[in-house]
Amino acid sequence: MLSERQATLLKLIVGEYVASAAPVGSATIVKKYHLPVSSATVRNEMAELEEGGYVTHPHTSAGRIPSSLGYRFYVESLPAPLPLAEPVKQALRRPFAEVALAVDEWVRLAATALAQVVQNAVVVTTPRAIDVRLHHLELVELHATLALLILVLREARVKQQLLALDRPTDQEELHAVSARLNQLLAGAGPREVARVGSEAGLSPLEQQVLASTQRGLEAAAVEVGQVALAGLAEILSQPEFQEIRRAQQVVEILNEPEALAQRLASVLRDHAFQVIIGEENPEQALRDYSVVLAQYGVPGEMAGLVGVLGPTRMAYERTIPSVQYLASLMTDLVRGVSGGEFRRDFPGDEHE
Repeated sequence: MLSERQATLLKLIVGEYVASAAPVGSATIVKKYHLPVSSATVRNEMAELEEGGYVTHPHTSAGRIPSSLGYRFYVESLPAPLPLAEPVKQALRRPFAEVALAVDEWVRLAATALAQVVQNAVVVTTPRAIDVRLHHLELVELHATLALLILVLREARVKQQLLALDRPTDQEELHAVSARLNQLLAGAGPREVARVGSEAGLSPLEQQVLASTQRGLEAAAVEVGQVALAGLAEILSQPEFQEIRRAQQVVEILNEPEALAQRLASVLRDHAFQVIIGEENPEQALRDYSVVLAQYGVPGEMAGLVGVLGPTRMAYERTIPSVQYLASLMTDLVRGVSGGEFRRDFPGDEHE
């Protein structure tokens, strides 16, 4: 546990470092914030914070910079809900007044608007159905021992898989297998498919198709929609990425927006909102960054992702409420469309 003085000092260090991107020294803290203690006292407290893992320093004579643990303490100490200035709300609302029902336009404009506000990289995905269910399946003979399994989902998505068959099988038999499984699996989700496999007396070939169908539905359930990426120029303008190696690293990550969105979605999972800081990230490739993630959509029906990726030295006080506010706007859009109405007016006081 931190003492009250240490907690206050840590918040000042984080705030100062976020603003300046320079290690924070004791003299700077005492002078700028008019602390009623000496620089020596602050240095001693900084040493305690470092021993606890909350701050570190680049070299012996440098000031301190926050660690992932220090940022986590800072984020957890922020008030909830965090306020968001009305001009920022207007900047995030404005793009939606210019589009009708094109969902891909929503996410593109949303990503661009948020990137300009938070000055980091932004990923926004179109909403996808959460409850993935099979409409029907088809089996097509490609070779005597090779077939193509086509899964047509209820939301009009199509998934295809190759099946290596244990024995030669012609199209007539494949058609019969498809017909039987379609009777058993119409409208089924992954769990229902697994239940059918445990209860029905299926042939080895039918069991194989059933297992592949279950895997296909499970994969479809965690897929993200279309991905809009913005903010490459903004994130590269951050001091952390003036170093060529780090700039190349973040460009490589952002060059694969679908893979990045899938990583972020797997991190978010069943949570409506998450802040993952540096080393907390289960994705090894993202441990040099912080991400602020929010889900939007209709609970239990469809969901999309709003995410910000930036250095751990992120302006959390601005980024967190901006992501939450944009997610609330996107939720209104999705609910409006699913309910047959499209709203383009967003009274600011509804999203406080």
